[in-house]
Amino acid sequence: MMRPLSVDAAAPPVPVRHGHASRGPGDAGFTLIELLIAILLFALLSAEWHRTREALQQITGQAELLAENPLLKRSIANRFPYMDPLNHLQIELLRRYREAQVSGAGVDDERRRRGIHITINGIAAGLRNSG
Repeated sequence: MMRPLSVDAAAPPVPVRHGHASRGPGDAGFTLIELLIAILLFALLSAEWHRTREALQQITGQAELLAENPLLKRSIANRFPYMDPLNHLQIELLRRYREAQVSGAGVDDERRRRGIHITINGIAAGLRNSG
């Protein structure tokens, strides 16, 4: 069963909710060019999310998304505090996995890969979606 687009657009991406595009300059593993790409990518994704939200508000005629379904809106809002740590954990696990691949030190790649899969499943469950 497909979810209405308003369900997805009701929640901004994690960086939008937290007001940051990356972990910040000076973090281990980020080059200047990677940081600039991350900032640009975040800006593009954020702008697209805002455009999509505005379009949905115009189409539905609602000033607030999911206004017609307060139970679903509350349910989604209640899940975010539990899903955000999984999103951040997934980002960190992906960073470590990629770093290990580049350096050739992928000794515990299976543990990292399993952790990544667990976060994928946890986020999907939190969204009540199969992925």
